[in-house]
Amino acid sequence: MDKYFVAIQKGENRKQLLEKTLNMMKDKIPNISGRIIIKPNFLSANNLLASTTPETLEIVVCFFRKLFPKNEIYIAEGAHVSKEYIQKHNINRLAEKYKAKLFSIDYDEKNWDFVEFEDLVGEKCKARVSNTYMTSEYIVSLTVPKTHANIGLSLSMKNLVGILHPDDRPKFHGLTDNVPQNIKNKYKSRLYDRDDKLGFYCMKLRNILPITNKTAKNLQKGSEIVRKNLYHLY
Repeated sequence: MDKYFVAIQKGENRKQLLEKTLNMMKDKIPNISGRIIIKPNFLSANNLLASTTPETLEIVVCFFRKLFPKNEIYIAEGAHVSKEYIQKHNINRLAEKYKAKLFSIDYDEKNWDFVEFEDLVGEKCKARVSNTYMTSEYIVSLTVPKTHANIGLSLSMKNLVGILHPDDRPKFHGLTDNVPQNIKNKYKSRLYDRDDKLGFYCMKLRNILPITNKTAKNLQKGSEIVRKNLYHLY
């Protein structure tokens, strides 16, 4: 089996493209005996441009259920809009249809492992990571390949930040009790993107305003930390 494999399709129909792409990769998937986790990216229940669509999720869950009819399959997400997304798009029905289990990292996880991160002042810190993920045999990060304001090209990697304990997710961004409040404030104002229209326009304004050398260094430092921490998480 190849260690890395990429399948690419081009066209207009999402369902057909995804089914063709999955079938291209079928022979590359190992014989899985344990739990399979599909980690969608429920960023917004209303605007699905950067989120995993319900259609995409169903195609992938169906694909793995046909390949592995007896395996445990979890649809597991950790995001503040998960409940709203699940309710609005009837993800419960989808899970029941394919005998998959809906699992919320934020509410259902009881056991935690640890990953070591670095904060904005260079101190080491530990963040809790879902034991359900750590003990699964196969993980599918099902999200839109995209860029990120802090990291640059994150593809599907940053999706797994959702497997961290919700109270520890700020640590991924280097924000701990060790970091002075003035540094936190500068970091948040420059690197945190709000999930609303005001945040969108603030980000646009931020990108066109002149940046001082000091601010540029802060931005660079913050980006370096989250890239390191993404590496440690993987």
